[in-house]
Amino acid sequence: MKKQRINGRMMRIEELTLLINSSNMGNRMATEELVEKIYRYVRRRTMFICGSPDLSPDITQNVLIKIVSGLPGLKKADAFIAWMDKIIRNECYSHLKQNPNSSRNLVPIKTDDPAYSVDPEQFNRLANQEAMKILSTKMKKLSPKEQTVLYLRE
Repeated sequence: MKKQRINGRMMRIEELTLLINSSNMGNRMATEELVEKIYRYVRRRTMFICGSPDLSPDITQNVLIKIVSGLPGLKKADAFIAWMDKIIRNECYSHLKQNPNSSRNLVPIKTDDPAYSVDPEQFNRLANQEAMKILSTKMKKLSPKEQTVLYLRE
């Protein structure tokens, strides 16, 4: 039984195929159910790609319209997620090309911020500090024996 992940849960391909086929036959309830199942996924992906929660609703709406109108051209339900991701990416990138200045809510760097520096090695030092913090928290989760083995190996 094949499954695909949508909205953090696995959806059976049979269920997806049934919704897509019913939608293609003109069943509005199936179309609405399919849109409800994929809405959160599409919204999260558009917000991630565009980097702005302000742009996400409009782009999500455009993506959902393209998905619903393009369903009759979809040959296999197995390819639905990949097909949907392609539509999401294309719509986001076309919006970013048309509106390059509205693409992201950039946070200005303050001169007293440690990330702002004329020293070229500053970034490497900050990255190493972050890596050491992550490594130390992960090491604490290991048993003492595992910590010793990893320490001796490295």
